[in-house]
Amino acid sequence: MAAAVTETIMDKALLEIRNALQGEDIETDPSATAPYAEDKSAFSGDARLIAAVLLPETTAEVQSILRICNAYGIPVTTRGSGTGLVGGAIPVRQGFVLSTERLNAIRKIDPIDMTARVQAGVITDAISDAASQYGLFYAPDPASSAVSSIGGNIATNAGGLHCVKYGVTRGNVLSLQVVLADGSTIETGRNVIKNVAGLDLTGLFVGSEGLLGVVTEATVRLRSIPAEIKTVGAIFSGISAACSAINGLFEHNVAPAVLELMEVPQLLAAQPRYARFAAEGAMVLVQIDGSDIGGEIERMTSLLRDSQGIIIDARDAQGDNVDLLNLRKSRPRLPREAIRTHGDVAVPRSAESTMFGNVIAIARQEGLSYTAIAHAGDGNIHTRFFQIPASEAESSDIAERVKRAQSKLFEAALAVGGTLTGEHGVGIELAARLPRQLGEANMKLQRGIKRVFDPNNILNPGKWLDADDGKKG
Repeated sequence: MAAAVTETIMDKALLEIRNALQGEDIETDPSATAPYAEDKSAFSGDARLIAAVLLPETTAEVQSILRICNAYGIPVTTRGSGTGLVGGAIPVRQGFVLSTERLNAIRKIDPIDMTARVQAGVITDAISDAASQYGLFYAPDPASSAVSSIGGNIATNAGGLHCVKYGVTRGNVLSLQVVLADGSTIETGRNVIKNVAGLDLTGLFVGSEGLLGVVTEATVRLRSIPAEIKTVGAIFSGISAACSAINGLFEHNVAPAVLELMEVPQLLAAQPRYARFAAEGAMVLVQIDGSDIGGEIERMTSLLRDSQGIIIDARDAQGDNVDLLNLRKSRPRLPREAIRTHGDVAVPRSAESTMFGNVIAIARQEGLSYTAIAHAGDGNIHTRFFQIPASEAESSDIAERVKRAQSKLFEAALAVGGTLTGEHGVGIELAARLPRQLGEANMKLQRGIKRVFDPNNILNPGKWLDADDGKKG
């Protein structure tokens, strides 16, 4: 493990960084730096670990920061918008937080090449907003796309509803500008769809959670806005019936743009037609996009009916239209006092029904409430185990049961050939569990890669891939 950085060394480094960044791009007031110790996960960071938050506006400033920090051996935790759910951007060593929020320029929208060149701090939805004037959009759409940054999406290889058709972030990034730990800069990839020149460093950096370098700019693929988009929803008697229907769609070569599975939402469960499904039922949402899709919509609707699905009347009790995808996205928030844990395991599509059954069984075993919702087209299941304590005395017991439930969830996912995380990343949450999936030989190779890019282990240290700690996982 790297030695702790003394206050004197920190002060010297900060003075040099002030000279490089002109001072106004540095925040040291504890009241201002404290929010950077948290993300949207259940982990509580220690704000005292943040000596300063650095807010560069250019790649050159990022270079200066990393060159200075590398020379002094000071940890740097890179952070986007802080929407992560596994603690990936929470600092766990004394040092600096490097925020990309001011790297927020859209450099170019190219309608011929169908690409966008953007800085890392650009909000994900802003890319589609800028591209829409050319009839284009950026496809990956994590639930946080209205507030998350593209750099954060790249760090975690974020997914979303449309990934069943358009792929996750990695498949939509053509090139990256990356500042390495020593302050040098590389450009990975090219502004071309086909490129097999050398190893795929672009793919390596996507999903690396700030452990190998700091992404400052990216060239991403754009797609044509579909001429037509239609969504069909169906209610089924239970998860097993819903999963059978989904398998049937793929057996009949339906190519959805979105395919989601969830419990029957409250807005529909309140309607008499669907009330009987409120407790055990499941909702399947399928979206098709393209041109002249009427025939495909009819075929898909027929397949859902043949699988004993009740097609949703997309009007509420007052006759107003219901946006089915908004029903999917508007997942109820848990009360703040709820003790909870998040999961985003991914399994083969053929194992989705089994995995949902495992989630239900685990919740019952541990006496917990749960929610489960899936990007059913790619097998990514988002879960929450939770309970609201009736008293302070109950909290520790609930926390233990929640922890056990999460452990059982991960083991169940691996047992059916799945992965610990589909799109949230490793962060703090899965650090100790990663070797269980990858194996020590794989972990050894990855630590070796970390040493090549960050030999002094200053980039997001203390997480799952410390270059100098073979015992970490």
